[in-house]
Amino acid sequence: MKIINHESGLMDIDEAAAFLGLKKSSLYQLTFKRQIPFVKLGRRIRFTIDQLQNFISKNTVEAGNFES
Repeated sequence: MKIINHESGLMDIDEAAAFLGLKKSSLYQLTFKRQIPFVKLGRRIRFTIDQLQNFISKNTVEAGNFES
């Protein structure tokens, strides 16, 4: 499976879902709720690698000490 369209630099929903390790339906929900940035080209949804990497960074939970 190709991961990115090198000509446009954009991933489609299938490629982005695979990149993030999500179901396609989960990624659609994130876009519907505007919880992940995306590019809208007509009726098509596309993602840049930078958008997806920033989404991962912003949603990374750091390990820490848990105190009761």
